[in-house]
Amino acid sequence: MDITDPYSQAADQIVTFHFGLVATIILYQLAIPFGTWLHSWWAKNFWIRGSHLCLMAFIGMEGALGVECPLTVWERGLRLAQMDDETRTQYFAWEYDPMDYRPALAQFSHRALLYRLDEGTFSALGVSNTTFFNGVHILFGILVVLSWIFGPPDYPMFLKSGFKKRTVPRKGSL
Repeated sequence: MDITDPYSQAADQIVTFHFGLVATIILYQLAIPFGTWLHSWWAKNFWIRGSHLCLMAFIGMEGALGVECPLTVWERGLRLAQMDDETRTQYFAWEYDPMDYRPALAQFSHRALLYRLDEGTFSALGVSNTTFFNGVHILFGILVVLSWIFGPPDYPMFLKSGFKKRTVPRKGSL
């Protein structure tokens, strides 16, 4: 593979961004309980927490529906665009890894995101790699929802005012 190929370079950038996004989501979730306990602004910020919740809702729904992440599909499509038929067949059989000659960060990101358990790991339970990782996505999504419930963010003023019961003063009274 040509390392200067624009398809490969774009795929490397996508997989590195994808890994950064996943790492941010996981690390933020791990930090929320500590930040909430310490009353840190970033752990109580409605917009940051809302973005985090929405991303995980999307990812959890992907897992529940068995849908593959669009970033993974995009990366794979770019990598396949430059392969011949024989190499493409080896790639889908997991006999060929196009990352062997890629930059170190792209290699690490790709292998971390597309980690595969040994085929027999869950065979006694009848669980495949895909089913296992979809379950992980769902469980992590549930964890994010639970952290929202048990450590809610501070709601912005316009939402707080909508929760209060509004009363209209009587005519002639001040």
